[in-house]
Amino acid sequence: MMRRGFLATAVVVVTVVPSVGSGTPTDTAAPTPVNAAKVRLFHGIGGATIGMSRADVVATLGRPLQESAFGLMSYSTHGILDISLTRPGRRGHARQFVAVGMGFCAEGVKGACSLRRGSLRAMLRAYPHKFRRVVDVTRDTIYWWCGRVQGRAVSSSFNVDPRRGMILTWYVVNHGKRCPTIAQVREGR
Repeated sequence: MMRRGFLATAVVVVTVVPSVGSGTPTDTAAPTPVNAAKVRLFHGIGGATIGMSRADVVATLGRPLQESAFGLMSYSTHGILDISLTRPGRRGHARQFVAVGMGFCAEGVKGACSLRRGSLRAMLRAYPHKFRRVVDVTRDTIYWWCGRVQGRAVSSSFNVDPRRGMILTWYVVNHGKRCPTIAQVREGR
């Protein structure tokens, strides 16, 4: 007599599902492009702020598309969103933000977006007599304003195309203890 048996086969399917809503992307997560964000004067861009640790920046914006050996984190695929750290690696903190692109707009100022005609007028109307106009050594026209945030000298500035009345590039920079002088800003320091 022949005994008939059967072989039970179990199929195990392993599915990796990303965590939704955790708000804390890890360094192993896919890079995240940021092509539009609010520019918060004296604080930062897209929710990332001056003084934030690298880990906090990654938790806020996601993993950068590129990161240099010098601590420059790049996020945008359709413009520029660069964050410079005080030092490369995990111990670095956000020191400078630079943004260019149609989606980078001043928080609370209608029409004040990078690469948009009339954006210069919108900013100057929103903040009359606050920004100082400076022409630097490269002949770029810059509107610059430096103040104190949590004991640090922080500037918010933007360079412009004066003929089109358009903001080109946004900058938010931690200068440390003191704001640079206008002469230093002209020299590009």
